[in-house]
Amino acid sequence: MSVIAKLEPLVPWSNRISGGGFVYQDRFHPLAANWPPQKHPLHGNGFQVPWQVVQCSGNTITLGLRDAAVGPFRYAESVCYEIRDCSLETSLTVENQADAVLPYGMGFHPWFPGHPGTRLRAPATSVWHENADHLPTHEQPLAAVPEWDFSDPESRKDTGTAVVRVVPPIFPPPARPPAFSRAVTKPVNS
Repeated sequence: MSVIAKLEPLVPWSNRISGGGFVYQDRFHPLAANWPPQKHPLHGNGFQVPWQVVQCSGNTITLGLRDAAVGPFRYAESVCYEIRDCSLETSLTVENQADAVLPYGMGFHPWFPGHPGTRLRAPATSVWHENADHLPTHEQPLAAVPEWDFSDPESRKDTGTAVVRVVPPIFPPPARPPAFSRAVTKPVNS
């Protein structure tokens, strides 16, 4: 059975930004919500726009995004995915093309198919808690919440939902994997 998994780039910021925007260098930069029904801007717009294949060879593909814009951000981005020694290596590069200096944040949003036997390894030293709007509230040492410790996948025979949400395949996969389709916010049949 084929399985769909994703590793979408989050740019020009990751997570949510509250307050309708942000202040940087004494100037307010407005940002509109971009993922209904979320009320805060979420994960930038890199996961919502089409990308172009820049280079593809062997086990490596590089995708590019030119002239991207959201709120005050104007940027170009590239992401490289390489399969090496049974692992996926990624790199993400962003170039500010705005007339002003702006703070950028980058990251990846993984989506894993769930099935019996799924294992996750995610070493960490701390975790962030969130409020009802999914905004971070406070950091806590991982030792204080051992049920969120995914440093040794063999010590956990379940995948849990506290750190990562593992969902079943949501539809029959297409003949070829989609290129950065929109993330699924909830699994089908839930």
